[in-house]
Amino acid sequence: MKKILMYIMVATSLLACNESKKDGWSDEDKRKSIENLNDEFFKVSGIGDKKQDYIDCFLENIEKNYDSYEEAEKDPTVTLKIADYCLNKVR
Repeated sequence: MKKILMYIMVATSLLACNESKKDGWSDEDKRKSIENLNDEFFKVSGIGDKKQDYIDCFLENIEKNYDSYEEAEKDPTVTLKIADYCLNKVR
């Protein structure tokens, strides 16, 4: 159940905004991709004080796979795999 909730929260964060830069990941793209990952997500995920480690892992891997936030939000399957990978990495 916790994993399902985590996936929903990550997908929501990626779908929260429709605007992105076409020339790559701007600071705004990065901010948008994590702004909806609230404290409840981190409590449910069980990563506690490793919140920043998770965010860094997620952004690093999302940027490797997609040119922009707009591109990433069109492919929730891979972004959820990245979320799961980072969650397991920081635990």
